Amino acid sequence: MLHLAHTARYHWSLVESDKTELVRHLAISDWQISRVYAGLNEPQLALHFAKSALRIMEENNMQDILHTGYEGMVRAFAVGKDNVSATDYIKKAREQLGRTVDIDDEDRRIYSEQIHETESLIGQ
Repeated sequence: MLHLAHTARYHWSLVESDKTELVRHLAISDWQISRVYAGLNEPQLALHFAKSALRIMEENNMQDILHTGYEGMVRAFAVGKDNVSATDYIKKAREQLGRTVDIDDEDRRIYSEQIHETESLIGQ
């Protein structure tokens, strides 16, 4: 999975597309890589890629997926046993999801479940 996640990011860096589409794919790829590193219990690498994803999302005003950037930070901090930071970001993720208007009910449910799942990692 790790190799596939890095390969996907590399692929998106080569695909000809407009800048908006490219940075969106890079943000999502970094979020995915962070998630894999968290699953491998590599908190420093998970946090590195979560920060990269969140930075790209914030710099490019990606309000529709910003909650996933916050969720990635929660997961990385939780794996690194930084429960205070994880708790701060879980609040941000929930608040941002609540503010997101360009999302259908099914996607909102999926994102909400993802945030809930990630919250369960805090304190483990």
